[in-house]
Amino acid sequence: MTQFHRPKRNGFWHLLVGLLCAGFVLLAGSDAVRAESPVWGNLEFEAGPYYPEIDGGNATGSPFEAAFGGNNRILGEMTGEYYVYDGHGSLGAGLSIGFTRLSGSDTLTRGTLDIEETTRFSIIPIRALLTYRWDYLVEEFEIPLAAKVQAGYNYWVWRALDAGGSVSTVNGSKGRGAKMGWHIAARLEFQLDVLTPQMAASFDTTWGVNNTYLYGEFEYAQIDDFGEPGFEFGGPSWRLGMAFEF
Repeated sequence: MTQFHRPKRNGFWHLLVGLLCAGFVLLAGSDAVRAESPVWGNLEFEAGPYYPEIDGGNATGSPFEAAFGGNNRILGEMTGEYYVYDGHGSLGAGLSIGFTRLSGSDTLTRGTLDIEETTRFSIIPIRALLTYRWDYLVEEFEIPLAAKVQAGYNYWVWRALDAGGSVSTVNGSKGRGAKMGWHIAARLEFQLDVLTPQMAASFDTTWGVNNTYLYGEFEYAQIDDFGEPGFEFGGPSWRLGMAFEF
């Protein structure tokens, strides 16, 4: 009597296990490739309270505060940076541009009428800067903390507009100009990748963002045409920001 034998499945299970192992290896390899994608610079967005020190050198009172009030405004900035060295930490060179606006009012007396006139004062800080990020703890111990220092040359453009949107004129002088100066800054950064590694890997694959940092920064700036007489835009300030490393 002929016997029918069930085919052995050892080969099938070996093949299935082999395919699963190969899949895990490929997935791990793809993550490694994403983690090792080239790093060439970063893009930063930051904002913090700001108030210009225009009345600081005025011996006759505080006309700027009288017109615009003494409360802080928000100064926002965007920075693009290219790494000229990426080894033990990263050394970068970059450009930054920002914007803030102060609005105030002044009462003008014309005959028997008191007219409330609105004034807008805009400031656009432009900076050329050098930075160094120390990320040894992140790279060697996977501790998501880094430190960064920054210094640079500043060129701050300002403009005062009257109620009609035209540049204000006071005693024949136009209400616009620019101030030069310098700044230094230091910050502490927290690398967000550790919170969502899968999202960080996807962000790298899709947009080329290797690392994302949340940071707090303290800055001191002196924007007074390097000590020339006149008003001052600088002083101490702090801000919060987010950095995307490409």
